[in-house]
Amino acid sequence: MVKFTCCVCDSKSGVRKSMRSANEDSLWGILRGAMLDIGKIVRPDDLVCGGCFAFLHVNSKRGAVNLQLRLDQVAKSRPRSFSKPTPCEDPVASMELDTDVLPLPPNTDQNVPTSPRIQHNIPPPHQVVPVPVGVLRIPVVDVPIPSVISTQSHCFVCKSPVRTRIKKRAIIEVFIRRGILIPENNRCCREHLHGEMLKEDVLTSLVIARDSSSLTGEQVSKWMVTLRGIITEKKLPIDFSKDSRLTNSDYEMLLGVSMDNFDVLLAHCQGSVRNTANRSVRNSLAIFLMKLRLNLSQRVIAFLFGISHQSTISETISSVLKSLLASFAPLYTGYGHKTRQELFDQHMRPFFTSILGVPPESLILILDGTYLFVEKSSSFHLQRRSFSNHKKRNLFKPMMSVCPDGYIIEPTGLFYGDNGNNDANILRKMMEEQDSIMSLLEEDDVLILDRGFRDAIESAESQGLACFMPELLKKNQVQFTTTEANKSRLVTMLRWVVESVNGRLKNKFKFFEDIICASYFPKLPGLLKVTVAILNAFSPPIFTQSPWHEDLIEYVASRLESPNLVQALVEQNNLQRGNAAWNTADEDDVLEFPELSLDELKLITLGPYQLNIGIQYNWQHAPSGGGYDFQLHKDMDDLLRIKLRSRFSRRRTHTVWIFFTPWGHGFESIRGWYCLCKSGSRTLGCCGHVAAVLRYLSYDRFLPIRSRRKLDSEGYLDTTPNQEVPSSSQPGPSHGVSLVADVVELLEGADVNAAESSDDEEFSDED
Repeated sequence: MVKFTCCVCDSKSGVRKSMRSANEDSLWGILRGAMLDIGKIVRPDDLVCGGCFAFLHVNSKRGAVNLQLRLDQVAKSRPRSFSKPTPCEDPVASMELDTDVLPLPPNTDQNVPTSPRIQHNIPPPHQVVPVPVGVLRIPVVDVPIPSVISTQSHCFVCKSPVRTRIKKRAIIEVFIRRGILIPENNRCCREHLHGEMLKEDVLTSLVIARDSSSLTGEQVSKWMVTLRGIITEKKLPIDFSKDSRLTNSDYEMLLGVSMDNFDVLLAHCQGSVRNTANRSVRNSLAIFLMKLRLNLSQRVIAFLFGISHQSTISETISSVLKSLLASFAPLYTGYGHKTRQELFDQHMRPFFTSILGVPPESLILILDGTYLFVEKSSSFHLQRRSFSNHKKRNLFKPMMSVCPDGYIIEPTGLFYGDNGNNDANILRKMMEEQDSIMSLLEEDDVLILDRGFRDAIESAESQGLACFMPELLKKNQVQFTTTEANKSRLVTMLRWVVESVNGRLKNKFKFFEDIICASYFPKLPGLLKVTVAILNAFSPPIFTQSPWHEDLIEYVASRLESPNLVQALVEQNNLQRGNAAWNTADEDDVLEFPELSLDELKLITLGPYQLNIGIQYNWQHAPSGGGYDFQLHKDMDDLLRIKLRSRFSRRRTHTVWIFFTPWGHGFESIRGWYCLCKSGSRTLGCCGHVAAVLRYLSYDRFLPIRSRRKLDSEGYLDTTPNQEVPSSSQPGPSHGVSLVADVVELLEGADVNAAESSDDEEFSDED
């Protein structure tokens, strides 16, 4: 019987066990790591004896394989073979090479001395078995670099048998970013790769299998050469090529789209945009998106992409714009890019039809314009006609047609921002033109408008459309009636969607927020159309219906027609005049005021917008944490009166009455409210003044003392004459700091298009 040498214990055995059979691939990977631990290198054609195979198989199931235990077992059973091991002073210099057995690798220097560091990492003599003649033993260095599992039989990420060899550049990327070494020839599933690189979520979730990595001298040399090349390689400041190390978050920060979305846009540019000596197709698209996202000057963009001529940037933007307008924009914008049924199925929301009380099959659109400022220039062909009172800019306005979920059907036109092009005239023009809004709408469909469309309401209704618009004050009318105020609130709590759409456009793509260079004016309609298509294709819906909205529908139905009992009480008893019937109160006198949660307050105000406005009022009236001046009625200890100053005018004040249940619980404990402002009589929600007082009394003053940021007002000058600011007779220490932080948070997250010009024109941010 032919005997073979075991690669583990060097014993002669008649039993041949190949570790490279189809069903032993996993054991082969375990054997390689275990052999490195005892200072040996195993080759694919090596064999093991039956005893070592059984030892390896049993211990692999237990989770740890230590071949030194196997060597000790063999040494005890056969002391003559292992009692006097042959020391190996230098595994490379002392061995006899047999080129017929294993040829030397190319460019190998046989006379290179072994470094002391490598000698130090060679196992002690009692762990080293004699080197068989003709076998090349490569010195191994243990470096303190974590590594993942070494395997070629399955994916090293998910252990799936479907795998592909991971590329060297991906190994380098993981090492640079995570400090983890992936063994050469490792494999992984294609689903874990983005091109040739590991996906971001896979890279951040790699599992470390060992705290060190075993490398040969040749591998160490290759790594040093590779890292030196990376350091000395001259690269552009920003590069969006496939070899770029930019992450998904970098793409979103610099371009406004993710890496996957970038590839979608890139597919539409292939063929029409060519690679040139100055820029690739990928960098061309990146230049276009970076201009929209950050609005950098062309000189800065040329520097970032290593382009010498600024004119190349302009040509690149024009080329990409032409390509996207031809193939990408028509898929996501235009009155004909989706059928009426597709719009209804994908972008309508039952909440809107339930609130407005219109048929469920009605198509609802929200219309509003967004203002764009274009720089005036001597070369600007419209310079003779001023569309803005500002001397350095012209004003233009596209009209946005938006679905209830925030999907923009079409940014119609680029209308002059003068008096003749008001919202009403723009709507009339849209209804008269072919292939415009009327190509989509049918009878009984709904338009949600603001007061600027009031002169076009008759034209729209004559074509069978239902129009909803906030109410208008009649001549000599000071305050809306309760019914009028409730109807206005019904509209404003839905119109916030279009305001958020305009805010998203300008916040995400700064090109449209800043003053636009006059040279971009001919491209402006196309740039706007492509940007809207990008928002439609890759942005999540602004409004998503939730169970909270179901409760809100019932609440709105119950409050829409209810009268304002507090208003009737105030007017019948003339409580708005004089102070004889009122007692001044401090915070201790109103401790019985109900404590509410933000969710309960949100249900009273029909959204968070009024509550956020309340933060500003609370800071204005309580800069040191004092609070308001409260007055309790002498005969009704559950009726509270508060006076507060307008946040727009120092001379204007508002008086608020709140009727509550002492020591009550839940939003039902707030039994009524009334304010003297234009919308103060509403029972469907409340105005911002009532919301400010409710927030302070029922929520803010119960908050614990917390350490928060303060507004630094030093260095600011105010020449306004000093006016008395209402304050409580018993200042409380708990709200000055917390309210400041809330104001900062509100100002940082505020929508630039969300502010109205009056205290009474609030809208609700339902989402």
